[in-house]
Amino acid sequence: MGLSMKEQKPIIREFAVRYGVVQTKPEKSRMLTDFTNRTGFNQKYAIGILTSEGKTELLHLNRKLLKAQSIHKTRKKRVSKKRSVLDTAA
Repeated sequence: MGLSMKEQKPIIREFAVRYGVVQTKPEKSRMLTDFTNRTGFNQKYAIGILTSEGKTELLHLNRKLLKAQSIHKTRKKRVSKKRSVLDTAA
């Protein structure tokens, strides 16, 4: 759909609050479908955003304990270990 970040943030916050309250799977499924239609996000990515939005984390920085509020985390890219033909011959 192509929303800007300013347009996405209020939608994410609104849906994250409602998504955390809803208990039944059919309701969450309908809500997730509506959210993905509005934002254009992939369904798995949307689940990650909605479940992590607004949660607080404890971080250690220079031996001090800090409380930080997470917006959403992106998954790390998988790095495959490629073997050389020469490595397998030995």
